[in-house]
Amino acid sequence: MKYEVAYISRSGNTEKLAHGIADCLPSEDTFVTDLAVDEITDKADIYLIGFGLKNNTIPLKIMDVLEKLEDKIIIFFATAPVIPTEEHTKEVERRLEPFMPDECDYRGLFLCPGQVSEESFNKIRTVLEQNPGNEQAEMVYNIYNSINGHPDENDIADACRFVRKKLEIIQA
Repeated sequence: MKYEVAYISRSGNTEKLAHGIADCLPSEDTFVTDLAVDEITDKADIYLIGFGLKNNTIPLKIMDVLEKLEDKIIIFFATAPVIPTEEHTKEVERRLEPFMPDECDYRGLFLCPGQVSEESFNKIRTVLEQNPGNEQAEMVYNIYNSINGHPDENDIADACRFVRKKLEIIQA
C-alpha cells in the first residue's frame, strides 16, 4: 500500500500533525504533500488529508482535493482551536460529506486541538481587559489556554493510533 499524507496548514498545527502521522507509517511507502505548494498525486492507495478549521469552515483546497479521490481510501485529520468532542467531529464530517467522492472508502476523521495564534490570544485578552465580567470571553480564554502547545506528542500518538485502527482491515 502507498500512503499520501496531504495537508494544508495556516498556522503550522496541521503540518506538525501531518508529519507525525507520516512518521508512523511505513517510510518507504509514504510521502507527504503540502497542498499550499503542491497538488495531490494519484500515486497512493490511501490518502490521509489534513486541514485546520477556522470559524468552523473547511478550506476550499480540501474540497478540490476530494474531487480527485474517487475509489481511494480516505482518512481525515484536522486541527481546531477547540477541545474536540464527538459532536464537533460529527459536525465537521457533516460539512465534508457533500464533497466526498461517491465511490471512496471513507474511514473517519481525527480531530485535534490546535493552539491559537498570539494575535487571537491578544484579542481575547483585550476583550477581557475591557469587560472583565464577560463570561463568553472568559470561556474562550480558558479554552485557548488549555489548548496552548497543541498538537503535542500525545496528540500525535493518538492520531497514529487512530490511523492504525482505521487501517487494520487493510493490513490484517
